[in-house]
Amino acid sequence: MSDPVAYLFRNANPDASLQANVASSTISTLSNLEMDKMLEDRHQLSRRVRATVSPLSEQWGYQLGSVYIRKVAFTDRQMVNNITDKVVKRLVQVTSAMKQDGDNRVGLIKSETAFKVSQQMAEAAQRDLKL
Repeated sequence: MSDPVAYLFRNANPDASLQANVASSTISTLSNLEMDKMLEDRHQLSRRVRATVSPLSEQWGYQLGSVYIRKVAFTDRQMVNNITDKVVKRLVQVTSAMKQDGDNRVGLIKSETAFKVSQQMAEAAQRDLKL
């Protein structure tokens, strides 16, 4: 508590206000992040939420010590479906790229092999002519 007077008289329910402030800041911070950062870099997300929450909590008379986001959950069914669709599409793209790369490599091996075989046959034919 940094300012007891503000803590006692500026806000009727500081604990509930802090929870609402953190929840609202977390949602607004999450909505502005790219999906991979949201799911992978929770430390950065925690720092952003703390930076957003701190000015208001200081007005209410307390300093926010730390914010740690343990997990990110999606409750909106449509959002979950959209994320799933994006993941599936990305997997299809990656799989197609891997298949294409494999096909290209097989094609290259076949053409190199055909070239070597034709060279060796030409050399053999040339030896036969000399005999």
